[in-house]
Amino acid sequence: MANRNICLILSVMILGLLFVNNIDAQTDNLLNGRWITSLEGIDIEYKIDDGNFEISINGEVSSRGTYTLNKGEITFTETHIYGGSVILDGLFSILGIPGLEPKWYSRNDFIILIRPIFLDLGLTERQINDAIVTMMSSTVYNYSVETSSLILVSVSDNDVIIFNRK
Repeated sequence: MANRNICLILSVMILGLLFVNNIDAQTDNLLNGRWITSLEGIDIEYKIDDGNFEISINGEVSSRGTYTLNKGEITFTETHIYGGSVILDGLFSILGIPGLEPKWYSRNDFIILIRPIFLDLGLTERQINDAIVTMMSSTVYNYSVETSSLILVSVSDNDVIIFNRK
């Protein structure tokens, strides 16, 4: 009986530690705020707030989504794309097609809108699917916050991006 109680207590303690570690893994109040960097003359701002983020390019909003944390890694997943963003308008202009209405599009709505555009441009279904996967995939970084800097290191290619707190 005593062994059973000890096992039960240990099980509860282990589950408690796992739960607390999971909570810690999902929150990092040091991330909250506005972070800005400049890459090749383009200002990129991340507004981060308790699991949500919004990206602005040269002062214009472009996308938003959620992020998760796990053992020093941050995974950004875009949930919405802004139709009037500089990035999209520039891409569509290069392709010779009109931009999207300036409003928020969910991932699914965005895919539904761009698929026929890509078909009209002569892309194959495989090329379209590859483009959509690239555009919509989550990005994973190792991260650290040091004083007024947010350092992101891409897990896929080790590129380093340093943001300063705004």
